[in-house]
Amino acid sequence: MTNLPLLGAAMTVPELETLQDFILSENRDLELQDFCEIGALDRDWKLVADRAKQLLSGYQGRLGIHGPFWGCTSPVPTPRSKRSSRAE
Repeated sequence: MTNLPLLGAAMTVPELETLQDFILSENRDLELQDFCEIGALDRDWKLVADRAKQLLSGYQGRLGIHGPFWGCTSPVPTPRSKRSSRAE
């Protein structure tokens, strides 16, 4: 017996269709990444959510969604942008 933590996963619902047995067999932690684009929850997300619910029937693990970050701009300059502006 090992004391190592059980590996979870982050994936989209289409990937879950392929890896469903891997997730459900051990009720691994799962983060769905279908909603990581800015505005994703402003569009028709219910079809994706309904499919995920079907695939996860009987699932007892921890489930989360990755919030929006694609298309997000940071109000704080990154170190790289600071360096490039100094070099000009």
